Amino acid sequence: MNDQNNSGLTTDQCQRLAGFLEQAWAANRVTIDNVTVLSGGAIQENLAVSVTVVGGDYAGDHDVVLRTDAPTQVAVSLDRLQEFKVLQLAFDTGLTVPKPIVACADMGVICRPFVIMGMIGGLAPGHKLVKLPVLEAKPDALVGQLGQQLARLHQITPTAEARQRLDFLPVPK
Repeated sequence: MNDQNNSGLTTDQCQRLAGFLEQAWAANRVTIDNVTVLSGGAIQENLAVSVTVVGGDYAGDHDVVLRTDAPTQVAVSLDRLQEFKVLQLAFDTGLTVPKPIVACADMGVICRPFVIMGMIGGLAPGHKLVKLPVLEAKPDALVGQLGQQLARLHQITPTAEARQRLDFLPVPK
C-alpha cells in the first residue's frame, strides 16, 4: 500500500487496521492486501478490503467491507456503531444483510469509528437493477423478494437483551 493512494486509507492506517484485526480475530497475523473505495457512499464511506488472516478462527483470505462515516453526515442517521448493533439483530433474525463482523470505536486505528462486515456481491443502484435480464423475464421477482424481507423485518420482536443494546432507538408509540 502506498501512502494516501486512492484506497481511502493511508499505509499507516492499513497497518493499524491489521493490528486491530489481529487482536479482534485472535490471529497470528493479518495482512491488508487491497483496499478500494466502493461507490455510492454519500453519508457513509464504504471500502472493499481484502485481507489474509493467519491463525485464529477467521483464518484465510477474505473480502470484507469497512464502513465508516463520510465527511458529510445527516444528523438523524445512526452512527456506524449503532448501525452495527441494528445489523447484528437483522442478521440474527435471518434478514438478507451483510454479516456484521466487528465494530471499532478506537480513533487511533483509522481516525474514526468503523465497522467491518461481510461483502455481498451484486448491484444496489435502482437504475441498474431494473435493467437486469432476470427482471425483464420475471419483473415481479425483485418486488416479491423485497416484500418477504420487509415482512421479516416487521416480525422482529427484540428480546429484553436486544432492547438494551438498541436503547438509542426511539420506542414506537
